[in-house]
Amino acid sequence: MLGPAGDLGPGDPRLLELAFQRFLETDRARWLLASAAERGERATGVVLSGMGADGAGGLAEIARRGGRALCQAPASAVVPSMPESALRKTPSALALPPLALPAAIAAQAAETSGAIARR
Repeated sequence: MLGPAGDLGPGDPRLLELAFQRFLETDRARWLLASAAERGERATGVVLSGMGADGAGGLAEIARRGGRALCQAPASAVVPSMPESALRKTPSALALPPLALPAAIAAQAAETSGAIARR
């Protein structure tokens, strides 16, 4: 198996860490994709600081289905690769500093509630 640190063989403790990281990436992506499929334009996805591309595909799917795509502004992230990946995949995503994200989520919830009430 080839991992980020080079060849990994049986019994290498980095194998468990790599397997766990790949599980988390898959789980996060699956959750965002399920949200996009179930909630469509009512979905809001948020990608925060972290390593890799976790959630980038799911966030793109939320945006494609008319939902709201948010991510932490890479400049404010301790580890910016996840929000950078999300913005590459979803250029329309709104990149905000962490303290501004709750208000953006609340605004989306209010818009969604109002739209449902008007139907």
